[in-house]
Amino acid sequence: MTIADQQIDDFLQTWSQEFSRAVEMFSGVMPVVSSVRSAPPEKAALDTPGILWWKQKFVGSDAFTTWIAAQKSTWAALCPSENSEDEAQKLYLEMIGQAQTGAATVASADAAEPIRCDEGSVQAPESLEGLVVFAIAIRFGDREVEPLLYFVERGAGRTLQNMIPSKEAKTSLRQNDPEPVTVSPMLDRLMRLELPLSVAIGRAVMPIGEVLKITSGSMVELDRRAEDPVELIVHGTVVARGEVVSVKGNYGVRIKEIISKDDRMNLYDPT
Repeated sequence: MTIADQQIDDFLQTWSQEFSRAVEMFSGVMPVVSSVRSAPPEKAALDTPGILWWKQKFVGSDAFTTWIAAQKSTWAALCPSENSEDEAQKLYLEMIGQAQTGAATVASADAAEPIRCDEGSVQAPESLEGLVVFAIAIRFGDREVEPLLYFVERGAGRTLQNMIPSKEAKTSLRQNDPEPVTVSPMLDRLMRLELPLSVAIGRAVMPIGEVLKITSGSMVELDRRAEDPVELIVHGTVVARGEVVSVKGNYGVRIKEIISKDDRMNLYDPT
């Protein structure tokens, strides 16, 4: 296997982990998800009714396109049973979108120009030529659902290879790191202080009369759209923005924007 091929395999392993977290976040149940290279299916078999295609491009210093095919029985099984068919399909595509974005973030964490995902669309490939195929196995305990099929352009391996430093390069960078900086005792104690961190998904302003009417089951509309980032707040100051993810069964936030280190240091004033 070439280095470029290995990069594609590593990317799909990362994607599988991100998809597993996304399914847990939206459904409350974490499946075991794994990827394995598969022989290309017959194109005619993929044109049958009931298959939902998702096309999305990854863009960085170069670009490559992916397609994901799912049987209706698969994406329906990934969503809570109380959802309607339209709601389940939308929820499944949300899971796919989070896995795509998460895989791009992880895969290009050390790249000078990180990978980003373009807007996707429900669209099948015109041809399977030049595509590498992976079967994405999904298992809930003893129950296994029909696998997803993940198609990626073969050139993605070269793109990923160029954007992600090799293990040797990372080792070299670690060896050339500067010596640790000695800090003063006061600064050392400051570094150990704990600050309360809160996450805001949105805000709303309501008359007291409306607040008094709130009961269990009431809906409160916030000032943010579902796709907008959440805010990390320390001492009333927004220090970062990011997206909600699942981390080992708990909610977490993947940081997308952050204020400077100096501004963060100023959050605590010992005077």
